[in-house]
Amino acid sequence: MSQLVSCGKSILIHDQSMDPILRINPHKSSINCCIWNHNNCVIASCGNDGVIVLSRATDGQSLLPLEHNGKAINAISFTSNSQYLASGGHDSIVRVWDLKKKTIQSQLKGHYSQINSLHWNSSDTLIASASNVGDILVHDVSTQIAVSTFNLKGSKTPGFKAVKFMSKNLLCSGSNDGSVTIFDLNENEFLCNFSQQHTSKVTGLSFTQSLVCSVGTDQKCYLYSIVDKKVTHTIACENPLNSVAMQNDDYSVTVGTLYGQIYVYDIRMTQKPKLQFRGHDNSSVNYMEYQNIEQQSRLPPPPSQRLLNESNMSVQSQTKINQTKSPLILEIKKDSSKDLNTFSNKESMIKIEQQKQMQYDQFQSRVQSSQQSKFDQSTSKIEDISRKYEVSRVIGGQNDFTDEQKKFIQQQINEQTYQLKKIVQDSVSSMHIDMIRQFQIQQNEMQQLLDQYMKEQSNLVQRISQLEQENQQLKRQSY
Repeated sequence: MSQLVSCGKSILIHDQSMDPILRINPHKSSINCCIWNHNNCVIASCGNDGVIVLSRATDGQSLLPLEHNGKAINAISFTSNSQYLASGGHDSIVRVWDLKKKTIQSQLKGHYSQINSLHWNSSDTLIASASNVGDILVHDVSTQIAVSTFNLKGSKTPGFKAVKFMSKNLLCSGSNDGSVTIFDLNENEFLCNFSQQHTSKVTGLSFTQSLVCSVGTDQKCYLYSIVDKKVTHTIACENPLNSVAMQNDDYSVTVGTLYGQIYVYDIRMTQKPKLQFRGHDNSSVNYMEYQNIEQQSRLPPPPSQRLLNESNMSVQSQTKINQTKSPLILEIKKDSSKDLNTFSNKESMIKIEQQKQMQYDQFQSRVQSSQQSKFDQSTSKIEDISRKYEVSRVIGGQNDFTDEQKKFIQQQINEQTYQLKKIVQDSVSSMHIDMIRQFQIQQNEMQQLLDQYMKEQSNLVQRISQLEQENQQLKRQSY
C-alpha cells in the first residue's frame, strides 16, 4: 500500500497504520491542497496564507516557499517531471512556476471568479482550470491561449469544485449542482454526464484506468464506468464527504469527511470501511492523494531489487527461447482454424482440438515452471535472510544489529514479499485467462456442431422436397 498524504489544518502522511507516520505544519492557516511530486520525495502544499511550500516527504523540512500577491491559493498541480508547478486561487489567475529558476514562467488569464481546481494533462501541454462561476478553461501553455471552454448551461448552482485530466484529451469535472461530466477535447463536446446521482455539490474526484470516483456533501461516494457510461458502485457514509483518493488496484477507495475522519473502503464490501485513519481533529480533510506507483517504478531500483530483476530477466529470456521452439497460442488458434476449414467431419475436429489442447498445455506448463522458479528464488532469499538473522541473534545477542542493518533487512524482506505477491497475482491472472479460453473453445465447438446440424437439416429438407416431387410424378404416371 502506497502512502497517503492529506491536508486540513496540517499535512498528514499515513501508511497502513491508523496513526500518521508524519505530521507537517508548513502553513499559518488552513491548507487547501497537498500533492506528491513525480518521485514522491517532495510534497507541495498551498493554503489561505497565499504561500506555496515544498516540503521534504521524509522529515517534513521546508525546502522552498513560493509567494506572489498573498491571496489564498486553492489548487496546485505538478508536471510529470516536477519541473513546473501550476497554481490557482482567489485572484482568478493560473500561474506556472519554474521550480529551477524559482520564478513565474507564465500567467494564464480568462477567469472572472476564484479558481477552485486545476490540473495538467499527461503530456504537460495543457492546463485545465475550473472556477466558482461554472466555467472550465483549457490553456495551451506554449501559446498561453485558452483552446477550449466549457460551461454548465442551465444549472441553478453553477460552479466547479474539481477538475482532472483522465488522459491526454479526456477531462473530468465535478460541479456544485452534483453532476459529474466527462469532456472530450478532441471533439470539444460532452462525452457523458452523470447528473442524477449526487443531490448536493461534488467536492472531490479521483480515477484509475477503468473507474472514476466522486464524493459529495450528500454523504455519498459513486464509482462510474466511462466505457459503459453507468454507475458501478455506491458507498453511503455517515458524514458529509470533502475529498477522495483511489489506489491503482481498482478496489480501494479512501474518502475524507468534513469532520476530519478518513475511511478506506473496499468496493467489493461497501457496507463498512475496512480501515480508518486518525489525525485530522476539528478540521475538514480538504484534499488527499496517494503516491504515484507508476512513477515509483521508473526510479532506479535498490541493489537487492536489481538482483531480483536480473534473475527474473534470465528466467523470462529462457521462457522466450522455449516459446520460439513451438507455436504461440495465437498461431495455434490460426492453424487450427485453417484445419477446421479443411476437415468438416466430426472426427477431424476432435483431433485438431486435442492437438491444440496438447500444445497449449505444453506452453502453460513452461509458464508455470518459470513462475514456480521465481517463487522458489524469492522464498529461498527470505529464508536465508531469516536464518542469518536468527544465527546472529543467538550467537551475538539481541542487540547485534544496528538500526541501519535492521532497516536494510526489513527493506529486503518487504521487497521479497512484494515479489511473492506479484507472482500470486500473475498466477491468478493466468488462471482467469485459461478459464476464458476454455469457455471460448466450448463456444466454438457448440457453434460448429450447430452449423453442421443446420446444414444436415437443410439437406434433409431438400431431399424430402425432391421425394415429394417424385411421388407426385409417379402418381400422375399411374393415372
